[in-house]
Amino acid sequence: MATAFFGERPRRRQLVGVALVIGLATVALADVLFLNLRERAPELVTLRSLGWHERHLRRVIALEALLLGTIGSGAGALVALGIGVLLAVPTGWLALSAALALTGGIVVALIASLAPLTQLSRLTPPGVLAAE
Repeated sequence: MATAFFGERPRRRQLVGVALVIGLATVALADVLFLNLRERAPELVTLRSLGWHERHLRRVIALEALLLGTIGSGAGALVALGIGVLLAVPTGWLALSAALALTGGIVVALIASLAPLTQLSRLTPPGVLAAE
């Protein structure tokens, strides 16, 4: 998509490539969050039996996704800024692209957290303890 910064319109295959990367990143992050949910199931069930509401547990998982998205997209935006400066990309486009990448990464992470959140209500103390 570097050609878009130099006046040309992005080609359809470039847009498809970007969409595929975003889709794969969403699936990979959802998988990481789901595996983390399964590993921490005893802790989450314990918190639920101590009086935590479902919304509190959902907030914990969403904040974890937000943190992962912020760290990942922030690191990517910083690397892109560095490479853009080395390639002498105009500063305005570079800053806009980095801000959009950071925001998009956070949104993708929150969307990816929806899959594990659907599994949260299925965690019951007997089922989790039997699996331990």
